[in-house]
Amino acid sequence: GGGDRGGWGERSCVVVVHNLAQGEINCDRLFNLVCQYGNVSKIFFMKTKPGCAMVEMTDHDGVQRAVANLQGAVLFGNKVQMDISKKHTRITNAPLEFELADGSSSVKDYFGNNRLNRFNTPEMAKKNRILAPTKVVHFYGIPRVSDQEIEDLFSENCAPPPNKVKWVESKSREGGSVAREDDRGGVGLAYFDSVEEATEALVLVNHRELEGKTIKLCFSPATY
Repeated sequence: GGGDRGGWGERSCVVVVHNLAQGEINCDRLFNLVCQYGNVSKIFFMKTKPGCAMVEMTDHDGVQRAVANLQGAVLFGNKVQMDISKKHTRITNAPLEFELADGSSSVKDYFGNNRLNRFNTPEMAKKNRILAPTKVVHFYGIPRVSDQEIEDLFSENCAPPPNKVKWVESKSREGGSVAREDDRGGVGLAYFDSVEEATEALVLVNHRELEGKTIKLCFSPATY
């Protein structure tokens, strides 16, 4: 083994993300996108390579899912390139911390953040739909509010507005014993004009607060 490379045959848990729009993407916004594919441990931006970030996930499978689904996604007008790190299996050396254009830190640790990470148990992991960006965003985790309040949440966060909001009845699992986070209230779909708009909106609004609750967003396979 040895420092960065880990044991023999250990597969990388690090994805390198290139061509991120500078001034638009920070650690939390990148987390908001990648958290749909696996648990995120830490994110840092590279001072020497503007628009480039490293994301460490808790396992290699998460990295593979993220790369398979987000490769070439368009984010704030930039086509994102994702590579599984050949050099690092984990981020072991503390990266140089600096201030990003929006004033936030270039480094953030999400390890053990069970409130926002979505793959904490096998049961939780199964509930995540794994798909590439679509024009429809599924939201849950909030109380039932008016369509206008949902639309306002997007506009307040400078996100593209949905052209339609549709509330859905949350389905209880067979046997009804497994209460999901989204069984209590507001579950719905926000429809956007393009995949790019939906992706941008998800990045900007995921994990925002609404009436004291944290809204959770993910891409939906729903069609109109």
